[in-house]
Amino acid sequence: MILTFIPANSRSDLWVLLAVAAVALIALALRRMSGGAETVPGITTPPPPPGLDFEEDDDTLEAEDAAAVTVDGIAFIGEEHGVSLVPTPDPLAPASRPIVPMDFLRAGDFSAARVVRGAPGVDPWRLELLGPEGEYVSFGFDIEEGARAAMDLLETRAVMRYVEDEGGRPLPPSTEQFEEARRRRDETERLLALGDMEGEQPLQ
Repeated sequence: MILTFIPANSRSDLWVLLAVAAVALIALALRRMSGGAETVPGITTPPPPPGLDFEEDDDTLEAEDAAAVTVDGIAFIGEEHGVSLVPTPDPLAPASRPIVPMDFLRAGDFSAARVVRGAPGVDPWRLELLGPEGEYVSFGFDIEEGARAAMDLLETRAVMRYVEDEGGRPLPPSTEQFEEARRRRDETERLLALGDMEGEQPLQ
């Protein structure tokens, strides 16, 4: 999947900052309720700039646009035509540093999704995704609610385009499909690390 970098102006920077901070606070609250440990310390909501009335601002953050923060500190932020993956701000970084989305997920980027248990201490819950050609992608979360919130956001923004049967009903992917896709991804990464696939396509 190709990373897409999105330029940001000062107005969108402010909205993204508030969105990321709100998502982080939601994730921390869910962790406390679930008894989990906080993994994103120091995230606080920044005070609004003087003269800005958020009640009248069209970019005011809506609750349904905030999904979750991964174990790596990546926030899922709902946009009009997709979902942005935004790094949560570093509390030690300069306040003026612009927030640039890492990636933008568009309609149809994925064809299958599921939430499963991950590796304890690494990614307790895992959102696994398959691309249109069976590419394997995963995101780790501290709690199940975070993984499912992220999947719901991908569905509501039409990033998910499930394979359907003759009646138009989504066909649930099999466990074997995910396992095979993950095996191909792991083997591709292994070969790349060994330098055996320079200039070649990922395994299919």
